[in-house]
Amino acid sequence: RYEREFRLLRFADTAGLGTSVVDSLVSFPPLALRSVTLGVNATTSTRARIFAACARPELSHVRIWQAHIHPDNYYLTICDATNV
Repeated sequence: RYEREFRLLRFADTAGLGTSVVDSLVSFPPLALRSVTLGVNATTSTRARIFAACARPELSHVRIWQAHIHPDNYYLTICDATNV
């Protein structure tokens, strides 16, 4: 909450998605979405869906990042996902 961000979003077309599954579905203007960070364990399917969704003209400004486990230290590195 203190970071004022969402940690998890689901695709609206997810089968069975409704208020019994999630607290609420929220509409927001496309310009409010600035970036998406894919977690270390994001699947190829999830990655493809995020890239496809952000290919829409109204989301072309969205930066996509990918988290990676640092090979030598106990922390994550965040890289531009378009260069991965």
